[in-house]
Amino acid sequence: MVLGRLHLSGDKNPKKVDIACIKYLYEQKTVLIPVREKQSLQSYRWAGNNRVLLSIGETVPFYNDEIFATRLISYDLTTKESRIVGKSAETIIGDDIIYNDPDGQFVLLSMQPDI
Repeated sequence: MVLGRLHLSGDKNPKKVDIACIKYLYEQKTVLIPVREKQSLQSYRWAGNNRVLLSIGETVPFYNDEIFATRLISYDLTTKESRIVGKSAETIIGDDIIYNDPDGQFVLLSMQPDI
């Protein structure tokens, strides 16, 4: 399998869309994982054979200003389910991976306790 990134935009739809793309080398199969409109795909990496870690970022309100916050998403290729890894809110940087288990059993994240 090959993991990559697509960045789509067009004349009919001027919105830019990030998509994580997994291509199976020995099968006629491709998995596309779209990212929400206001979010951007920051990085991606394998977590074992059937799991992908996606770093997603977006601009969010912060008191009377805005900040760019990131979250780590785990996407299971077998079940096609995704979930947030770590805290879903209350932190600015939520995708700082210190260690990623090669078998995809766990990931060690660095997270700040508060702002």
